[in-house]
Amino acid sequence: MKHIPNILSFFRITLIPFYFNAILNHQMLDAGLILILSGITDFLDGLLARRFNWITKLGALLDPLADKLTQTAISLSFIFLIKEYALYFWIILTKDAIMLLASFFALQNKLEVTSAKWFGKVATFAFYVVMILIILIPNLPNTLIHTMLTVVVGLSIFSMLMYIPIFLESLKDLN
Repeated sequence: MKHIPNILSFFRITLIPFYFNAILNHQMLDAGLILILSGITDFLDGLLARRFNWITKLGALLDPLADKLTQTAISLSFIFLIKEYALYFWIILTKDAIMLLASFFALQNKLEVTSAKWFGKVATFAFYVVMILIILIPNLPNTLIHTMLTVVVGLSIFSMLMYIPIFLESLKDLN
C-alpha cells in the first residue's frame, strides 16, 4: 500500500505520450480529459502519501518529476499549438529546467530533497486549471487567455523564488 503514491506518479508520467497523441490528432477533449486525470492522480498521490504517511524518498523525487515532465509536455505542445502565447511557455520551460537542474544537483550531492510546499502546489494547480480551460474552451477571448497565462507565469516564478532559500539552506550540508 505504501507504494500507491509512487504508482500514481508513474501513471502520470505514462499519460504524457497519450496527451501528445491526442494533441497531435487535434482531439482536444481527449487531451483535456487526460490532463484532468493527471491532475486528479497528482492530488491523490499527495493526499495518500501525507494522510497515511506513505512518504518515500522515491516519491519525494518522482512526484515533482512527474509534475515537471507533464508541465513540460503541455508547454511544448502549446508552443506549437498556440504560437502567439509561446513566450509564456518558454518562461515556464526555463523555470522548470532551472528547478530540475537544482534537483539533480541536490541528488548528486546527496542533499535533502524537500517535499512540495504550498506555493509549488498552488502554482501547479493553477497551471493545470488554466491549461485545461484553454484546451477545453477553444473560443476563450485572447485577453482572458493572456491574463490567465500571466497569472500562471507569475505563480510559477514566485514558486521558484520561494524555493531558492530552501535550496541554499540545503547547500550548507555540503560543507
